[in-house]
Amino acid sequence: MFFPRLTTKDEAGYTGHTPHGLNYFLLTRFTFLLLFLSASLLTPRAARAAYTLEGTVHGVPIVFSDTAGDSSGTIKDPLLGSVVLAPSLAARIVPTDIQVSVDGVAKTRVGLHGYYNLPSPAVFWPTTGATGDNASLMLFETGGVEAHSVLYFRIHVIRASTDARLTSAAGVAVTTAATGTLNAPELVSISVPSSKPSITTSDIVPAPDASFHIYSDAGFSQNRDSAVILPSGESSHVYVKVLAQDGLTESYYDVTAARPGTDAGLTSVAGMGVSTAGSGASISSPQTAAVVVDKGKSSLSASEVICSAGATVTVYTDKDFSAPVQSIALNPGDYT
Repeated sequence: MFFPRLTTKDEAGYTGHTPHGLNYFLLTRFTFLLLFLSASLLTPRAARAAYTLEGTVHGVPIVFSDTAGDSSGTIKDPLLGSVVLAPSLAARIVPTDIQVSVDGVAKTRVGLHGYYNLPSPAVFWPTTGATGDNASLMLFETGGVEAHSVLYFRIHVIRASTDARLTSAAGVAVTTAATGTLNAPELVSISVPSSKPSITTSDIVPAPDASFHIYSDAGFSQNRDSAVILPSGESSHVYVKVLAQDGLTESYYDVTAARPGTDAGLTSVAGMGVSTAGSGASISSPQTAAVVVDKGKSSLSASEVICSAGATVTVYTDKDFSAPVQSIALNPGDYT
């Protein structure tokens, strides 16, 4: 820094110079100021302790995220939080709907700041589109933790979804409406592989942000969230209740899951019981069975050949299993 030297005239009219004392005084003060500022800037600022924050909007708790003292509470660095509200509650928010306390002290002078999509400082409406939309609410409270301070909060307001659809079960997409009730659930039919022994909660996918429970009975009350066993070759019922994100909208589903059987054995031919193994045979090495029918029976239809539950039957007249027929002629005294 440049310090000009001051000149004066003494009583004799000579021009002289002031002593260097004034320059020295200014220079030392300036140097001290520089050292002080350097030390202040270079010294790390100790992190403040996190505020203990609590609050509600329309009685719904706010989840605050400032748990490590990482927000200063200024308008540029507000304390952060979020709240999920039903659409009816999120439709209008005024200061009296908001309760906030800091370090256990309730703040009664809470206002809205016209910031982050807010149309006015007095009333806040989140976006008016479909449910699931969200916006941010900027609050301020006067008379904060320190005297004459103002703390700012940015509260993320999420308009809760009302979607209570069941979107898939056991990997099968479900497209029915979400209008099922406890007494009249939506009916859904799916097929599962024969290798699938049960339906569990991991097989159920609801709408985004929705929750659900599965039951084993039509009253939606038994064996909640327990696996529902699927017997081989049978159709079983799985009852699903879906609750939307808003905590109010719900829908009920009766899911019928058909599991094909793996038993391919014969049980009767022309009304006569037959016992064969349900697996292990092949075209080149078929299983054999003998039945005796009434001598007056002239034919055997495919419908008279009964197999294991869930299996289907095709009747052939040749050992290569290449010529399917609907019936076979029976000659008296002969083996057919």
